[in-house]
Amino acid sequence: ECLGDSHCGKNAFCAEKSSSGFRYCQCSKHYTGDPSTTCKKTCLSMEPCGRNSVCVEGNGNDDAVCSCLQGYHQDTDGSCHGCLKNSQCGSNAVCMPSISDGDKSCQCIENYSGDASVYCKKTCTAIAFCGKNQICEEGSDDTMDAVCKCLPRYYLETDGSCHECLSDSHCGKNAFCAKKTTSGFRKCQCSKHYTGDPSTSCKKTCLSMEPCGSNSECVEGNGNNDAVCSCLQGYHRDTDGSCHGCLKDSQCGSNAVCISSISGDKSCQCIENYSGDASVYCKKTCAAIEFCGENQICEEGSDDAMDAVCKCLPRYYLETDGSCHECLGDSHCGKNAFCAEKSFSGFRYCQCSKHYTGDPSTTCK
Repeated sequence: ECLGDSHCGKNAFCAEKSSSGFRYCQCSKHYTGDPSTTCKKTCLSMEPCGRNSVCVEGNGNDDAVCSCLQGYHQDTDGSCHGCLKNSQCGSNAVCMPSISDGDKSCQCIENYSGDASVYCKKTCTAIAFCGKNQICEEGSDDTMDAVCKCLPRYYLETDGSCHECLSDSHCGKNAFCAKKTTSGFRKCQCSKHYTGDPSTSCKKTCLSMEPCGSNSECVEGNGNNDAVCSCLQGYHRDTDGSCHGCLKDSQCGSNAVCISSISGDKSCQCIENYSGDASVYCKKTCAAIEFCGENQICEEGSDDAMDAVCKCLPRYYLETDGSCHECLGDSHCGKNAFCAEKSFSGFRYCQCSKHYTGDPSTTCK
């Protein structure tokens, strides 16, 4: 096939088979192709490629070459860089050489971040100041810039300002959207005579209510509860909301009943011939006692809880059967007198001893 290298193609030489002695063309080491015409370089035949590049086998008869990695660009000296000029970088990025090795790469401009080869987004540090009632929020993905947004529970006006409300519907119960005259910012405000958090709910105060009815008074509500008309102490609320001293007898004291007055108010009243605090206890009076026994007198109770009772007259003594006597024994009589019993009535009395005279309750002479 050949007598010398000149008979072979590029990057080939004339070789001799040891067994047959016939000469033939053969590609040089690490070259491949048709040795009779051309043998091309392979990556094995090349020096290692430089930084940011890789060897790529050639197509057809093309030699293998060092090619820049994806996303890198070849400079005039053959070196590979992330960029050679700003236009090869993404938005808001510039092409800058590294201080350490001189490699050029795309870098986001100050206060921007992201993939500098595609897009650098604005960060909150790039925003000098957000408006009143606003906060800066970073973009949710690599293509979204940071933006000033209204604080939670604030609403965006068409001019970009943020307000606590734009209409009454943005405010709580019993509140409305008011405009501050000094700053122009709108805010929720409780209606007149209401109080609370106007952004959620304003509660009634006693000033916002109609006057309470008879036997009731307005009481301010606890927490978020509205003010209410409450029955005065000792009064009870009927189904129509009116307040009465009682609604039924069981709500009155002993010996008292629940009675309606001419005006319709219901109250506890002591039954006939009883007196006292009808809501607690009505005591028996002497008028309720028809008759006291002989030598007795009715005595009213000394306080509101004590009924009237029949008691022995002064200087009379109470027997175990409840009867009253001038004496129960001689010791209850005067000097020279003794305790006698009338045969017809059974009442005991003091009597002077035989042949003595005087007042047997004190002294007989």
